[in-house]
Amino acid sequence: MGQKRRVYSKEFKEQAVLLSETLAVNYSIGKMCRFLKGSRSGYYDWLNRGESPRSKRNRELAVTITKLFYQHKGRYGSPR
Repeated sequence: MGQKRRVYSKEFKEQAVLLSETLAVNYSIGKMCRFLKGSRSGYYDWLNRGESPRSKRNRELAVTITKLFYQHKGRYGSPR
């Protein structure tokens, strides 16, 4: 049975890339991957992977819900 893939948010990915670029000044990507017990190929696969359809749909749904919330004056649920 293979390992389960983890799903990361776009914000997490942006922060991880920024951190890796910052640390790459002093450490190689290979050294950082060994320290984190990961592989370079896995890092580059993750780095180049696009957003999953489910993640994209969840992001779109959150935007829609937020718009509806503000259209209804910040109220939610059924009136009493």
